[in-house]
Amino acid sequence: MNPTTEDLALARDLLRGCLRPASMADLIGDSDNLADAGVDSLATIELITRCEDALGRDLTDDESTTLDSITAIARLLSANPGGQGN
Repeated sequence: MNPTTEDLALARDLLRGCLRPASMADLIGDSDNLADAGVDSLATIELITRCEDALGRDLTDDESTTLDSITAIARLLSANPGGQGN
């Protein structure tokens, strides 16, 4: 399932809030691997927390490990009823 433009925008906003400088998020392509793009482990942990807040629930270990791109974040948000990505 392809995420919507709105889901991708929310995913990028969630990532933007984890990065210093925040503008780094605008340089990462939707399907780029976040680790390869320079997103460190601290930012990844913050991203997981922000996704949990957006969804209103804790992520499973499997969900947490799949957050490797903006598209993957958007898919998670769009696949979960009640998340802000719907």
